[in-house]
Amino acid sequence: MQTKTATTEKTRTVAERNMKVRSERHEMPTKETRTLLKKVWTAAERNMKVH
Repeated sequence: MQTKTATTEKTRTVAERNMKVRSERHEMPTKETRTLLKKVWTAAERNMKVH
């Protein structure tokens, strides 16, 4: 369980960094970014439950 948490945290930081870069590059509205992040997180959570 501990390694899974560590992986989740690592994935989260990477995803946040990617989103930050992406939003800066495309100048995406915060609402859109939030929706995108939400979609990414539901997918990530689903994947983690499956594996």
